[in-house]
Amino acid sequence: MAEFPKNVTTHAEQLQLLKDRGLVIDDEAVALRRLAHFSYYRLSGYRFPFTPIGKPDEFVPGTRFQDLWDLYVFDRELRQLVSGAVKLVEISSRCKWAHEFAHAYDPFAYADPQYFTDKRRYFQQLQKLDDELSRS
Repeated sequence: MAEFPKNVTTHAEQLQLLKDRGLVIDDEAVALRRLAHFSYYRLSGYRFPFTPIGKPDEFVPGTRFQDLWDLYVFDRELRQLVSGAVKLVEISSRCKWAHEFAHAYDPFAYADPQYFTDKRRYFQQLQKLDDELSRS
């Protein structure tokens, strides 16, 4: 079994480590709950804007746990908004492509290999489509 260079720590020990590094904890119960539900390692990735240059294991004086949390929540919500927008663009693009393709050739042209230059890829994609249809 591979060795892991860090010891397993409790949420309380993780919180103490953050405090030892200079993070201000306004409400320990809330901080412990967030560490338990969202992971020390997930939240620690948001520390970099709050650390002095070249000292990733220290916090700029006055940095609060809530600052880390607020940045995490902002990032999570931004990713959800961007993901939703990308999905809408993807759906719209596929819809327009299918509409134009069907009108230029015929509604079932997607299933006709004559319209594709790479026959091997055509059959792979058609198999993926069949697999997806059978799963839904």
